[in-house]
Amino acid sequence: LYIDSTCDGHAPHLLTCLDGVTGYVLYSQKIHSENTLELKSAFEKVKKMFGSPLCCVHDMGRGINSAILLVFVGVVQIICHFHLLRDIGKDLMADLYRKVQKILSGHEIYAQIRYQTMALEKAAGGKTQAVKLFYQVSSQAKLTHQETLTGTIYGYLLDLKSHEKSGNGYGFPFDRPKLQYFKQISKIHGELMQIEALPNFTTEMKKKSRFYKVKEVLDKILEDNNLKLTINQLDEQIVYFDKLREIMRIAQPESKNGLNDEGKIGSEKELKSMEKELGGYIKTLKIKIKKEPTENQKLKGVIKQLEKYWDKIFVSPIKIKVDGKEKTLIPHRTNNISEQFYRKIKHLFRRLHGRPGVSK
Repeated sequence: LYIDSTCDGHAPHLLTCLDGVTGYVLYSQKIHSENTLELKSAFEKVKKMFGSPLCCVHDMGRGINSAILLVFVGVVQIICHFHLLRDIGKDLMADLYRKVQKILSGHEIYAQIRYQTMALEKAAGGKTQAVKLFYQVSSQAKLTHQETLTGTIYGYLLDLKSHEKSGNGYGFPFDRPKLQYFKQISKIHGELMQIEALPNFTTEMKKKSRFYKVKEVLDKILEDNNLKLTINQLDEQIVYFDKLREIMRIAQPESKNGLNDEGKIGSEKELKSMEKELGGYIKTLKIKIKKEPTENQKLKGVIKQLEKYWDKIFVSPIKIKVDGKEKTLIPHRTNNISEQFYRKIKHLFRRLHGRPGVSK
């Protein structure tokens, strides 16, 4: 049984209880919030109509957890691994990531890049001509040194514009577009330094292609010591978080499933392997904390979360009999079946009413 609720703005929550095998909505009800009293009443109706489920998959909301314990006594519970990872990632990185956002915004980097892009388009004879030069440089067409430099700089600016909201569709903390933006700035700045040393491009050529103006914008970002320190601290936390993603085999950086990643496990053996790896990960964190307790306070929170929900993270496959034959069910480790349902419903309502909000 997949349990979740959604809301839009200050509207009431829409609670749904979905059958994980068929994807059918077994029960749906509007509630004021995810409070134990209303959820308990709803779950009692589900139990009366359909009986107790084999297991319940849900997020870490206190109200849902409490209501399930009261109504579905003894039923196996699985917390959504995606939600668990997301909460742990936010605890590790949210404050540092917000600081990076604030510093970048303070430099007005996005506005500066957009301004330099438009200025270079004008210098090149219009946007169409600038784009044409960029594609000609990419295809290694025969161009003058001035055209090559202009097309190259324009390509860098387009690259930076495209990195403003880069990611794999998971959202923060899985996707970290501002960090990727900074790293792309560093990469492009390094290439500009190499171009500056080339004898092919004269000072006049560089001025016409706004080389110095673009480099000046990037220089200000890379010379900010506070930003560099924050980036280094953030990178340290990312190492711990991405290792946890790897162990739990969900929302991997190379995956293209985005929010449709259901975290499927193929066998009981793979589940046991994951449990063993996670146990080793916790031991590693404890050693790290013991060595440097002050610097690693956040890691204590990671361990606390994992140990608190350990029994709801690792649940053995469920064996059932259908027509006299034994079958093994390995429940999904996320409640993304519910999330996908909500996204579909909201999309349909937006198309029906032509409004971005569906609160009414």
